[in-house]
Amino acid sequence: MEKNQATHLTLTAAAKQSGISKSIISKAINTKDLRTSNTPIVKGKRGAYQIDKADFAIWEKEYKNSRGRSEPLKNEVKEPKRTQQNDLENIFKIKELELELKFKDKEAHHLENQLRNVKDELEKADLRTNDWKQQAQVLLLAAPTTSEAAKPNKLHPMFTLLIAVITFGIVFAAATYANQVYNFIGQQS
Repeated sequence: MEKNQATHLTLTAAAKQSGISKSIISKAINTKDLRTSNTPIVKGKRGAYQIDKADFAIWEKEYKNSRGRSEPLKNEVKEPKRTQQNDLENIFKIKELELELKFKDKEAHHLENQLRNVKDELEKADLRTNDWKQQAQVLLLAAPTTSEAAKPNKLHPMFTLLIAVITFGIVFAAATYANQVYNFIGQQS
């Protein structure tokens, strides 16, 4: 057993020596990132891991070097430390995001209403435009051709009747006057 302790570490001893948590070392063992080149990792009595010190030193160096890189070692999960303050901050952040989402929903609803109103106004404008086009076509089709425009205008029948009545009245008045003048002359002679 002396020889084993000189060349091997337990999981707890490896964690204390390196400052790396037991869970990370255990994950490295389970994913076979931490192996021995000469002697396989063996479970000792009471199920404790016996890790070769030389292999652990190599893995520890790789692990600590990888901490400076952006990608973690294979199968490593970085978990932030949970504290009551972090939990409260997260709760406040969630509430803040929920309020922001409600505001954005209201804003989106308002913008949808505005868009609907603009579409309605465009449809009304299209209808008015179509009405004006139809009226213009009717007027264009009803407009006289150039040969018709050169013809003298015909008078309305009522206007013609009015002129005839006035003319008749003038002629009748002239005849009556002429008759009175003739009678007057006849009495003088």
